[in-house]
Amino acid sequence: MAYKDKVTGENVSKCLCVILLVLQSCILDYYLVENHSLAWIGFSLVDLVIIILWIAALYIASKQCRKQTHEVRKAIRTSPDELRVAYVAWLVYAVGYAIQISFIFKTFAHKLDNAQTTTIFGQNMLKLSLTITPMLFLLLVHAHHDAVPNTSRKYYIEKLTGSVTIDLMDSIEILEILFTDVAENNLPTSFENTIIAFACINVFLPTLALHALKQKKVWHGQGGLFPSKVLYHLCYIFLVNVPLFIIRILLWVCYEQDVSVFLAKNFILIVMNSWDIVEHYFHHKRPSCSASSNDNVALEDEPSGKDETAVNAHDSGENIKIEISSLNGNEDVHLGMGYV
Repeated sequence: MAYKDKVTGENVSKCLCVILLVLQSCILDYYLVENHSLAWIGFSLVDLVIIILWIAALYIASKQCRKQTHEVRKAIRTSPDELRVAYVAWLVYAVGYAIQISFIFKTFAHKLDNAQTTTIFGQNMLKLSLTITPMLFLLLVHAHHDAVPNTSRKYYIEKLTGSVTIDLMDSIEILEILFTDVAENNLPTSFENTIIAFACINVFLPTLALHALKQKKVWHGQGGLFPSKVLYHLCYIFLVNVPLFIIRILLWVCYEQDVSVFLAKNFILIVMNSWDIVEHYFHHKRPSCSASSNDNVALEDEPSGKDETAVNAHDSGENIKIEISSLNGNEDVHLGMGYV
């Protein structure tokens, strides 16, 4: 029953993911066509390619998940590599999103007046459409992984998705200032371009998080990868939190704008990411079991009575063939086999 509920939850996440992606694409395309040029309707073809790619990625995730038997997953306490193509799907999405957002905030975002517009498509609707992006990331990750609860991989996924979601919300909040004409705020054009640039960079960085989850060593709690882990933290320090922290300080001190609560968030995450890097290099590392690509790895549970269970993993290139057998007395019972 629990397994069926889990599958249902993942299917709901997949459906919501596609629905929200289509909704956001339609809203942004409408703003571009209505407020600038009918030529932007051609961008809907790009959105269609992105949607098809996401559907394909979700299908590949489900197919990969079914390749491994339940006995194998239970024995090795891990999950198949469902996140293999998720980072590609997000990267393509980020390209299209950045193009649309850059153009909207450079041309007509400040002209969208909620009081004067005769439709619901004012500044508030645009803000709501932007907030779909963090939800898309959460749903994409949830629909792409089947991590076993209470494992290092599950904890690592929850930690990454939590921090990435907050950073995506941060990039949306920093754009708030651009809903007012920069001339009224006395903001130079270069400062406006800087805000848009770092907001768009922030949308690309979740690709690193998804790629880090793709690494097999992260599955088994060996998250200390370089450059994946360290590069991830460095990027979020120097491409997100430090720049946005400085921008908010300048808006407060030089341009007399209201202070954002995300100023504290930027400072806290600078400290936390820096500590993670220090811990990566100086923290005492736990001993781990490793094997070369040509060796066979055998893991055995402690015998209980007469029954023993053996898990054999054969690493050959990208795929790991896993065989499980149960030794009951003199009988050798084959339980299952799968590929990672």
